[in-house]
Amino acid sequence: MPEPCLHKIDADFPKQNEKHTWPVENPVQFTLLDDGTGAEGTITITSKCSKSGCPKAELKEKE
Repeated sequence: MPEPCLHKIDADFPKQNEKHTWPVENPVQFTLLDDGTGAEGTITITSKCSKSGCPKAELKEKE
C-alpha cells in the first residue's frame, strides 16, 4: 500500500461473510470467495491525496 496517498480500503462481501479494512488489518487476507461463479460485494478506496502523480487503480470484470 503506497503511503501517504491511501487512507483506507474497505472490502465487504456479505454473502461470504468477508469484511476487511486496511490498515486495521495489515495485510488483508481473504478466504476463497467463490467456486468460480463470482462474488458480490464492494471495495471502497479512500484517498487522502489529491496531488498529481498519486496512484490510481481500476477494478474491472474479466470478460
